[in-house]
Amino acid sequence: MVNKDYYAILGVSRIATDDEIKRAYKQKALKYHPDKNRDDIDAEKKFTDIREAYELLSDHYKRSLYDRFGSDDIRNYFNADSRASFRDSFSTGNYNSSYGTDATYDAVHNYFVRSKDPTTFFDLYVTLEEIDKGTIRKLKVTRKRFKAELNAVEKDEKVLEIPIKPGWKEGTKITFENEGDEQDRNTIAGDIVFIIRDKPHPIFERSNSDIICRVKLTLKQALLGTLIVIPFLDSTKPPYQLRTFDEIITPQTEKRFPNEGLPYSKDPTKRGDLIVKFEILFPKFLNSQQIPNDWSTTINHNDNELNKHTFLNEIIDGKTPLIDSAMPEIADSIPSSLCQVK
Repeated sequence: MVNKDYYAILGVSRIATDDEIKRAYKQKALKYHPDKNRDDIDAEKKFTDIREAYELLSDHYKRSLYDRFGSDDIRNYFNADSRASFRDSFSTGNYNSSYGTDATYDAVHNYFVRSKDPTTFFDLYVTLEEIDKGTIRKLKVTRKRFKAELNAVEKDEKVLEIPIKPGWKEGTKITFENEGDEQDRNTIAGDIVFIIRDKPHPIFERSNSDIICRVKLTLKQALLGTLIVIPFLDSTKPPYQLRTFDEIITPQTEKRFPNEGLPYSKDPTKRGDLIVKFEILFPKFLNSQQIPNDWSTTINHNDNELNKHTFLNEIIDGKTPLIDSAMPEIADSIPSSLCQVK
């Protein structure tokens, strides 16, 4: 009896999914159905083969056996007279067949398990703007695939379309089943999994659905106030001009802009906040011009305290520049384009 290629009968590959097998069966069965081909004997035979192929390939148990041993052994296996002897012959562990790979036998369920190749993982870095709006990324992947016509494994390239949903969190996984490496004709191709990673942003950093903008201020700016230009992630919105002249900014000060963050992954109609945090740049030292001479003497305690008080008043009034002359290295580090300080 000749071995039948059930995959070829349905016109699908050996790694075809259940849905692909079902679609192929419906198309073939409709084309060769006896009611539509009453005078065609060949069509009736093809219809019988198509039905037989579908019944076997749609059953994971039968398909795993067919992939290992071919159609003849499958027919013998399901013959009542030979079932016991077949089961007894392969009732332990692995069966090293002439079909190319080890077959793992499941003695409990009485069938051979079709193994799956390992999963391939890729990190996918996305911008905050992509997480904000959602997008589709196209990536070309290189994988190993078994070529039946060559009976060999070769490198293969494929472009995968990856949908990025608004609000997706870092660590979200997108799986493409059976799109990975295929090492053998008798194994199922592995999966490809993309893991979402946050790409560093020049202005904002992410905290779940909130985004944070950090502003560096000199001590003078923190005490006396300044004008800070706050951009939004949505570049179509004009920046907000934050004036702090009527308050003292501390390292604990925060300014919150509701609903200006990222969408929630479970409910993209809701958003997190934009949070502005501050870093105060304190001087590391004062130079000789900024320290009153009286501080180095203890001639009169009251006069010394008065000089300290006068000196602090000059700082607050802006008459004594702490940052400009005493801390040029820190002053130069204040950003000029990120959350701008005017």
